[in-house]
Amino acid sequence: MERLVTDRLQDPPVCLWSATEIDVAIAELEAKMESLQSRHKDTFALASSWAAHYDAIMAATPEHLRGEVEQRLHRIGIHWGVAHGPRMTGQFPAFKG
Repeated sequence: MERLVTDRLQDPPVCLWSATEIDVAIAELEAKMESLQSRHKDTFALASSWAAHYDAIMAATPEHLRGEVEQRLHRIGIHWGVAHGPRMTGQFPAFKG
């Protein structure tokens, strides 16, 4: 399995992350999305990889930050076409033909 967002991830995480560590992990995921898109052959593979990152970050998120973090990750998913949302259109294909 590919390496997730950061080397700090463990399954399950040993401890919950601070808000700063979560911000770093989300920034790393956003920066990595173009690379993930180019490496995966179809939308399902990209969505599966994104979901693995999403799950790992959520697992390390303290309860009081979960709503905000979930929304931020969902917006990334919408932008890259791997999550349902109002900005997902046919004009922004997940893969170039």
